[in-house]
Amino acid sequence: MQVLGTVLILLISGCAGVVETPPSVASSPEMQLNLAELESRLRDTTAIGAITKLVLGNEASDLMNRFRAQHLDGRTAGVASLRQPYNMFILKLLALTQDRDPNLARSLSDLREVIWGALTDPKTFHALIGH
Repeated sequence: MQVLGTVLILLISGCAGVVETPPSVASSPEMQLNLAELESRLRDTTAIGAITKLVLGNEASDLMNRFRAQHLDGRTAGVASLRQPYNMFILKLLALTQDRDPNLARSLSDLREVIWGALTDPKTFHALIGH
């Protein structure tokens, strides 16, 4: 699973607002380390079963493809339409981890807006996916 794909595996609904994260922060080595650590923790957690992880991986891949398509179209307004699917994905991850791996759930929640910022910024998005 890709780092962002795994984490997309994310995010939460019902936020009062969107925290803007400058691309320099989202693509910093510290952020990449946090995402890599988060990916590893998602992969290793026993809070999510193997089959569920496969399903989530497919959902994350689909969502990443939708972000990629929106960025290729060059319509930043179109990226905003992915907020709800992103939020639903993160909500799903939080629901799966909150009881059996609360530290992971907290990390997901803490990085939710940072990841959203990285996904919505075309330059950061392409840097993170390696294209």
